[in-house]
Amino acid sequence: MMKVRLFKRKGNTPTDILTVKTAQLSATAKEAEDAVSLVSTALNRMKSASYKMKTHMDDIDTYCGNLMTVREQLDKNYAHNEAVIANFSKLLCMEDNE
Repeated sequence: MMKVRLFKRKGNTPTDILTVKTAQLSATAKEAEDAVSLVSTALNRMKSASYKMKTHMDDIDTYCGNLMTVREQLDKNYAHNEAVIANFSKLLCMEDNE
């Protein structure tokens, strides 16, 4: 808080109350401006962090989608191979254990 002399300034010049209040108003306005700047900076940092998180989640979703595509193809190939094995085993009159 500003220390204000209400009755005297350097020497014997009386202090103008309007000058004092104007200085206080200016100091308070600067303090409010600094507070708004601090909050704005914090919000911008939070937005940046959220954007990065969303990007990571999107990357994971893409990876999972690609993984599922590969898994589906593997399932299809596995089923096909099992059918071929079963058919050839029947043709050769082989049992499953051989």
